[in-house]
Amino acid sequence: MVLSGGALQEELDYIAAIAQKLPADTVNLAGQTSLAQLAHILARAKLYIGPDTGITHLAAATAVPVLALYGPTNPIKWSPWPYSFDQDKNPFSRVGCQKVNNVSLIQGKADCVPCQMEGCERHRQSYSRCLDTLAVEQVKSFVNQVWVG
Repeated sequence: MVLSGGALQEELDYIAAIAQKLPADTVNLAGQTSLAQLAHILARAKLYIGPDTGITHLAAATAVPVLALYGPTNPIKWSPWPYSFDQDKNPFSRVGCQKVNNVSLIQGKADCVPCQMEGCERHRQSYSRCLDTLAVEQVKSFVNQVWVG
């Protein structure tokens, strides 16, 4: 497993805390790669799991299987574009878990989803109930679908 992230100290600390809970062979590359280097690493991955970030979009473009975790963000506006999707329309619906080509999108559930806010308290450091309540079993099920097919 490889972890990536930015070079800000707050992000480095956050990722280091995550890494401590993972197997000993986990590689933490936070703050150590350029975008080009990260694209090279992503292109060789067996699976990418990440939230609504630019790196998730980059992973989708490399054709690796992507598991995108979405909550308050509207997939119609901001979903990663699936590799080889050549239709002139957005491949995803506004609500629900869905899969198109190499991108599986898991969306948290709540009446407000997608609210388009930066968390329930409307700022970047806020929690998002729809993501906080996303079941680990649901994510594992999608991962198993990728491995088993």
